[in-house]
Amino acid sequence: MSRAADNTRLYAATVAIFAVGVISFLLMAPINKRASPYWHELDNGCFMLFATAVLDQPGCFELQEDVVLEGDNDYFLYINSSDVQVNLKGKAVTGPGQSSTQSGIYINGGDNIKIANGSIAGFLFGIRGEPTSDGEPIRRLMLSNLKVSDASLIGITLDVNEVSMSGITVIAPQEVQNKKYDYFVDIRVNAQTCYYEQDWHEAESLKPPRTQILALQADCELSK
Repeated sequence: MSRAADNTRLYAATVAIFAVGVISFLLMAPINKRASPYWHELDNGCFMLFATAVLDQPGCFELQEDVVLEGDNDYFLYINSSDVQVNLKGKAVTGPGQSSTQSGIYINGGDNIKIANGSIAGFLFGIRGEPTSDGEPIRRLMLSNLKVSDASLIGITLDVNEVSMSGITVIAPQEVQNKKYDYFVDIRVNAQTCYYEQDWHEAESLKPPRTQILALQADCELSK
């Protein structure tokens, strides 16, 4: 066997060992929770969320742990894209409370946006959605199985073409001292088409006709 052949085999073996080492390192390396939300992909094709993020590309995202934000200007998600799905996976997102100047989740235009399965507390607005500065509206938005509490001004406020809400619970702040704002309303919706589904028996505070608690500025189709 020639020396050249031996060198070729030795080189191939070295490359293989190096590749195995790199793969093992990547598998064992800790997850960078501060990385881009598009960095860590799950087996189901969704991406891991750990902290504040700007979602400016389509995709599905799953929150991996509770999030606590302390800065007055902190927000959890800024959604600036169509075809975005966020699953909070039963986790809690908590803001700074009455000092907050931000929304827990802010939606800036877009189409086919879905947010589900978790709780948001302690922001100026729990969830806020509105058209872009160029006037591009939120076309379709779906909110499901969400609990919003202790918002300083409005629990959920939406300016949207079409919205569907189900399993939504909003709890107003209670007896807050030194509050920064006068709490306005739990839910404000300005929409062309609105669907709102709620089990009134499980959400006594939202039970009609207490419209000062549930104020929908749209012709919503309500169903039990």
